[in-house]
Amino acid sequence: MEVTLGESFSRSARKFPDKIACMDDDRKATYRDMNRRVNRWANATEGLGFKKGCHIATLSNNCIYLMEVYLGNLKRGLLTVPLDSRGTLDDVSYQAESTDCEVLVFHQDFAERAEQIMERVPRLKTAICMGGKAPGFAMDYDELLIRSTENEPKAELVEEDEAFIMFTGGTTGQPKGAILTHKSLLWNIICVTSENQSPMPEDRIYYPMQMYHTAALSRFLAYMYAGATFIGSKTFDPDRYLDMVEQERTTFIVGNPTIYRMLLKANKKRRRDTSSMKRWL
Repeated sequence: MEVTLGESFSRSARKFPDKIACMDDDRKATYRDMNRRVNRWANATEGLGFKKGCHIATLSNNCIYLMEVYLGNLKRGLLTVPLDSRGTLDDVSYQAESTDCEVLVFHQDFAERAEQIMERVPRLKTAICMGGKAPGFAMDYDELLIRSTENEPKAELVEEDEAFIMFTGGTTGQPKGAILTHKSLLWNIICVTSENQSPMPEDRIYYPMQMYHTAALSRFLAYMYAGATFIGSKTFDPDRYLDMVEQERTTFIVGNPTIYRMLLKANKKRRRDTSSMKRWL
């Protein structure tokens, strides 16, 4: 049997329907509710005529809306191109144009930038706004979901189907788009989980690093695969980070030396209970 990332999320929703799947700065969603909205998005894309393999660019910081789009695209066999939410207009326009994106899904926070991208990239014919009132050039994400259905989408997918295009750093030239298939991402999940003994269903991670980066994306997908809880945030703030560890009893965090120095400094000023933590990567 072919295993794909969309089906693995559906399986987690069947196993852990009442468990919190995702949280962001504003809300939380159980696996049952998340799967319903993911299906609504996937079915909405079919209604809009997006065929399997259609390239969809996204422009957003971490939020549940973005997670829904990622998972719904995986269920339909659509290819997601996460644009750098911190990049320049030249950067993100190049990313969308060089990967032949036909659709731009953006958060309302990026409405002005999204309109500029649409003007620069002629191949982009459809814009969809999530997280707030849609501007005149875009369709409204929530309205699309309301008109759609919660049924599991019907799509014939295989492990070798393309799932994402992620960009390299571009330190010596233009960034290069690297294609990630369902199979390559699934094997990444299996290897990382085996090495770290995590995530397990009981794990909870707070991850403020943005999901246009492959490390954040792969961690998110691993948590959905395991039936664990992924907490995303639009920004990094050391005090909020430590507060989330204490309040949400997170078990795993990921950082670099700079982040850990900031966390240690903030915790010296005001101690938090971090006893729930199992691993610091």
